Amino acid sequence: GGFNGNVTIKNNSDSTIKNWVLEFDYNDSIDSIWNAKIVSHEGNHYVIKPDKHNLNIKSSESISFGFSGTPANNMTSSEVPENIKLVQTKH
Repeated sequence: GGFNGNVTIKNNSDSTIKNWVLEFDYNDSIDSIWNAKIVSHEGNHYVIKPDKHNLNIKSSESISFGFSGTPANNMTSSEVPENIKLVQTKH
């Protein structure tokens, strides 16, 4: 059986995060995603970029995206993303 998940990124800084990219390792499979896009998936490493309406995260604001997935063991999912990194890109 599959599952749905939601990711929320909150900007706790004093400045806007522009053109963000989220990277993480995740053993389950992400089958579809909305309000963002998978730009790279190698092994268990995912790189996610925002849709145009979510490009910038203003100070004290948050954005969210959702996904549906399949557990790695095809049973139940207890996996959580690891090695999470949020970076701001120049373009």
